[in-house]
Amino acid sequence: MKYRSDGDRFRLERGKLCLTTLEQAVDGLTGGRPTSLSDFEKTLLAKLAAQK
Repeated sequence: MKYRSDGDRFRLERGKLCLTTLEQAVDGLTGGRPTSLSDFEKTLLAKLAAQK
């Protein structure tokens, strides 16, 4: 990802396009450990709430 300055604002732009398989994406998101959808969603929501 790249950031472009637009005056006092920044824009996020795609840098390099990397194609991946669904299996590789799941491994990247879960650290290679299988997890249920509900556990994954709970963890993701908790991390998003902590950023606010």
